[in-house]
Amino acid sequence: GKVDLTKMSLSEKALYRAACIMRYREKRKNRKFQKTIRYASRKAYAEVRPRIKGRFVKKHELEAYKAKLAEEGKTLSDE
Repeated sequence: GKVDLTKMSLSEKALYRAACIMRYREKRKNRKFQKTIRYASRKAYAEVRPRIKGRFVKKHELEAYKAKLAEEGKTLSDE
């Protein structure tokens, strides 16, 4: 919760600050920057969804895009 610093003596404030700094340093030590998958089902669904240039698209948008590419004589792998 919240701590009222106005009612603390200087020595109490110093101890409180030291404890806060120690907590910060401990949390900083335990940081993880690697990517973690939290929902395997979402990942599996995202892997099978159709994409154009990395963005998810609806099936009718994909069909329209394929038709446009066919008119231009290109394939999806050319993009």
